[in-house]
Amino acid sequence: QDVAGEIIHFEVVEDEGKDESAGFTMGTVISWLYWPVAAFIIGSVLLALCGRRKQLPVERLDEEGWIGLAVGVLALPVLAVASVVALILVLTIPLGVVGLFLLVVLAYIGKIPTAIWLGRRVLSLAGSAAPSPYASLALGLLLLYLLVSIPFWVGAAVWYAATSAGIGSMILAIVALRRSGEESPAET
Repeated sequence: QDVAGEIIHFEVVEDEGKDESAGFTMGTVISWLYWPVAAFIIGSVLLALCGRRKQLPVERLDEEGWIGLAVGVLALPVLAVASVVALILVLTIPLGVVGLFLLVVLAYIGKIPTAIWLGRRVLSLAGSAAPSPYASLALGLLLLYLLVSIPFWVGAAVWYAATSAGIGSMILAIVALRRSGEESPAET
């Protein structure tokens, strides 16, 4: 069997104006700084709103870190599946939308208690006796975002672990408040 046809050659012309050695542009630096700065602002607002109970989730991470991680690892997929099931069932569509919105909010703020815990640990190792929660948040977010930027699956695993541990610590803090008979931070 003979193969017929013609071979067409295209010459690849490289863009002369683009400098491959310039790795970072101002746009990439600004886009990389946006998420940590936004997380710091939101975390600072949440710290200010929580009043005297702002360290409760961080204390849960100190005391029950692995349990908090397990609770968070279970809570994220359970909430996602329950929300999707609620969307499939026609009568519960509003509940499914609320569940998905809550999932997005939790996925974003879940890293905040973990960042405070991480920053507090590093500042304590550096010799600070009682580090500020705001300084701990800033340092912890910087470290978390540096770890999340590790390529391949490592960064994603760090993000999921940090977010899950934070969500789990918030759930454990709410459960601890309810058991002690106190009102939740949102009610103060």
